[in-house]
Parts: sequence; structure tokens; C-alpha cells
Amino acid sequence: MDESAPMFPRPAFFQGAKLNFAENLLFPAVIAKEDEDGIAVISATEFTRKSVTWKELREKVRLCQDAMRKAGLKVGDRVAGMLMSSFI
Repeated sequence: MDESAPMFPRPAFFQGAKLNFAENLLFPAVIAKEDEDGIAVISATEFTRKSVTWKELREKVRLCQDAMRKAGLKVGDRVAGMLMSSFI
């Protein structure tokens, strides 16, 4: 940050920096790569309880990434999703 810049208007912090959100979620610093079989996600409803390991989650993300690349997505494109749940 430019130390001589006034606080108003707000100075630009970390200008040009990029953050890979998915990478930070899939490879958190507190989880060692050796813990591939550790639980990453737990899904619980009134009727079921499922878990996904780090290894399974990373594979699901890899498959999704491959599909998006094949669909022609590129840097700067936006992807949205909608989740629907039905109750028995």
C-alpha cells in the first residue's frame, strides 16, 4: 500500500493479487495431505447422514472442473447453481 495515500478514498490493497478460492477450500493448511480419508463434509437430514472424505471431495471437484473446461468456460466466466431439496 502506498503509505502516502489518503484513507479517503479508500486506497487499493493487494492490487493485482489473485486468490484461488477452491484451492484454499480443498487444501486447507490445517489438513495434511496424508489425511486423504479424513471427513471433509458431513451432510445430515432428519432421515440420513452421509459423509465425504477429502479424497472423494477432491475427485468430485476434479470431475466438475473437467466438465466446465470441456464446456468452454474460461477465466472471468461466472458459474451459478441452484440446489433443490425435496422432502418425503
